[in-house]
Amino acid sequence: MEKPFKAYDGSEPCIFVSYAHSDKEAVFSCIDRLRKRGFRIWYDEGIEPGTRWYEVLATKIAAAECVLLFMSRHSLRSPYISKEITCAIGKRKHIVCVVLDGCEAHGAFELMLCDTQTMHRDDGTDRPASDRHTVAVNTAKFVFGVAGIVIGARLLVNYGTMLAQLLGVPDSIIGATLVAVGTSLPELVTTVTALVKKQASLSIGNIVGANIIDLTLILPLCSVVSGKALPILRQNIALDMPFCL
Repeated sequence: MEKPFKAYDGSEPCIFVSYAHSDKEAVFSCIDRLRKRGFRIWYDEGIEPGTRWYEVLATKIAAAECVLLFMSRHSLRSPYISKEITCAIGKRKHIVCVVLDGCEAHGAFELMLCDTQTMHRDDGTDRPASDRHTVAVNTAKFVFGVAGIVIGARLLVNYGTMLAQLLGVPDSIIGATLVAVGTSLPELVTTVTALVKKQASLSIGNIVGANIIDLTLILPLCSVVSGKALPILRQNIALDMPFCL
């Protein structure tokens, strides 16, 4: 596998990457993402042929801001990784450990890494793809979904009101039932869908956010458009508000 980029070779502090070559596919993927986010990365791609690599490693560790250790079953068996971590500890470098395959430190590594920040690698299985095509498709689906909810709610209100009027249902009942349900339908659909997809925080945020917008944007905007204070009828106080509560 080709190395993803040239190792950092400047004078600024960087991240020293300690890993076993057997894990290079997973490691290269991780460090390439870090580099694209602006981090300076040094890994053993930066060792020139014919140089004393022990001296190069010691120099790079000394100049590093921190050491990023990719721990796996392979690295735990590597004497070179052990020496790099020993050197980093001796130079009091901050070590961040990323576990690649669910292994646990044992022996000398367990002692060396007992105070080290450890995290498990996110392999991306639960993360949606972020390429341009996927983003464009999801954006289109979002726009069509919003349009469908709005159009569906409008159809429900308009034709439901017509049917209710044909049946002789009073306007106060229509406003407290069909209109209320129709205008709340987008929030209802979004909340139920979020709960089905186990996104509880999204459903709660939708409910709270919708009510905040109703109070802080919809009512003031209606008042501005009308040019005067909104009238409050007896029906609003006697029926609408208690029904909403």
